[in-house]
Amino acid sequence: MFSVELTIANGNRGEILLEEQTFAAIETALASLKGLGVGGITLSVLYPTLNPEFPRSGEYLEFYRKVAARAKAMGFTLIVGTTTVFPNPEISPFGVDYGGLTLQEYISEKRAMVEKVLRELAPHFLTVENEPATQRANTGLAFSVADQPAIVNGILSGLDRAGTKIGAGAGSWDDLAYFESLAANTDLDYLDIHFYPIQGDLLIDRAERIAQMARSAGKGVSVSEAWLYKTSTSELSRYQDPATAIAIFARNAYSFWAPLDQAFLEVMVKSSHYLELQFLSPFWLQYLYAYLDYDESTRNMGYEEIQKMSGAAAWPNIQAGSLSSTGKYYQSLITDP
Repeated sequence: MFSVELTIANGNRGEILLEEQTFAAIETALASLKGLGVGGITLSVLYPTLNPEFPRSGEYLEFYRKVAARAKAMGFTLIVGTTTVFPNPEISPFGVDYGGLTLQEYISEKRAMVEKVLRELAPHFLTVENEPATQRANTGLAFSVADQPAIVNGILSGLDRAGTKIGAGAGSWDDLAYFESLAANTDLDYLDIHFYPIQGDLLIDRAERIAQMARSAGKGVSVSEAWLYKTSTSELSRYQDPATAIAIFARNAYSFWAPLDQAFLEVMVKSSHYLELQFLSPFWLQYLYAYLDYDESTRNMGYEEIQKMSGAAAWPNIQAGSLSSTGKYYQSLITDP
């Protein structure tokens, strides 16, 4: 089943999610994605936005409830991920401070949030944990290989899954021991992988190895995030966690990348068939509709500015259902027999 991240509803966007025009935009985007041909919608509902102590948490729950209901009413499979809000102001305006948070508090609060998501949103798939290195960078908690099964089991203990398949995983760049431990020591339904960098063994080799770990433990496999990571091997070695390198993500917007983005998506779609994934969900929705040209006016833009500009470029095409060359290619990959 092929999906796409509904970035307009991403939990890092802040209070703009609660504005009326945001939900109207989401309805427009869902209609456009129906035309694209995806069968699923991936929705990031992030900790701690649904905690009772979080400002306007009830409003966020109502927002996500509406989005989930609308997506399912339109026939989409609903995939929800519940990782953490980024504290980085460039990525999220929330300004979440995780100082003083203990691992046990995190597990307890996360379990309550997951229970709420299951009850109120009733997703078809729910990925409760992923990218441990990113969660460590966000929260300051250890998220070690030893911690990860304990976190997942603490969340799942006594949980009424109500027919929802539940998964957890890591980025392909994380230690493979995370996948080994989750496969052997939890009763997850599937292991979930994020793919961004492609250097070395981070794509094809690791996809096969992780899938084998999952199959050996009677679990499925999914990819809930993926996009080509535009960096050299030497540059990649300088980043402890690729997911926090916003300067790299800013590069995605340029149109000259389109052929490589399409090659990456082709590899991912072919791999999804070969590995019999539960679902595949590319991340950056806007580039399925528009890119920016690289020129003197755009070459030195930072992440925030280029995200706003690329979103503005994509929006008329989303309204019109007009795909970029990459969007058309993804459409052909997922609809051609």
